[in-house]
Amino acid sequence: MKLISLLFISLLLLSCGQKTEQKEQDQTVSENLDDAIDQEMEIIDAGRGVVITNPEILSPNVYRDESGTDLSQLDDSWNELYFDESKNKWLVDKASFKISRDFDECAGDSVTFVLSARKAILFFRGIETPLKEIKAVMPIVEPMLPERQFDFKFNSEEYSLSAKGKVKVYGNPYFSSQEIAGFEVEDYQDYLIDNYSLNLNKKGDRPQEIIRLPELAFICPQLLWIGDLDQDGKPDFIFDTAEETRTYNVELHLSSKAEDDNYIIKVAEVYNSNDC
Repeated sequence: MKLISLLFISLLLLSCGQKTEQKEQDQTVSENLDDAIDQEMEIIDAGRGVVITNPEILSPNVYRDESGTDLSQLDDSWNELYFDESKNKWLVDKASFKISRDFDECAGDSVTFVLSARKAILFFRGIETPLKEIKAVMPIVEPMLPERQFDFKFNSEEYSLSAKGKVKVYGNPYFSSQEIAGFEVEDYQDYLIDNYSLNLNKKGDRPQEIIRLPELAFICPQLLWIGDLDQDGKPDFIFDTAEETRTYNVELHLSSKAEDDNYIIKVAEVYNSNDC
């Protein structure tokens, strides 16, 4: 009888030991699984960041040989920002360059056409965007006229762009602010603008001067695009700040690189002249 009791106790202890060991193993597996999940989440979170290193941009356009633009650099390291009409979305993907040479009557020489197979607004490199779909204000090209305010919302925040400048016809006195406020876009084909400045303001905060141009000849800067290219939840901008006709100067302004409580900063630009 004593032998049977000892045998029963031994089996009971062995069973308890196995259950304890199994519980410890299950706990270890659970902890390792939690660690793995945490590690995976950390990797995913890290992958959401946009890497920006020495950004370069190029505008889909015509390039003369004397423009100095090195078109030999166009390779698979470039991306493009384009609007997909079928999806009604702005997207980023590898650049689909359409490069060709043709004679240009204005230039009196052969020029290089650098275009896209898509409806691209910008070629760029040095900005790696993990998300291909880019949140943006709907497609718009808006002249930034003096004494006019352009309002828009982005991620529930209210913003405005407002320009100032002294406008005149060559050889005549400057117009008053009231007169300028009534001008149409077409009027600026005949006007000069001195001391042009463009401010960006978020409602409830101070304005930031983002563009200053001493003199504009028969032209006005244009807003080409607003969206979140660097994916930090704040608006980025593409402007054309050409200072005279038959030229363009496309600028990319990003919010994530801004410092000193500013909203945005210019990170890249490309200039080209189509003047005859």
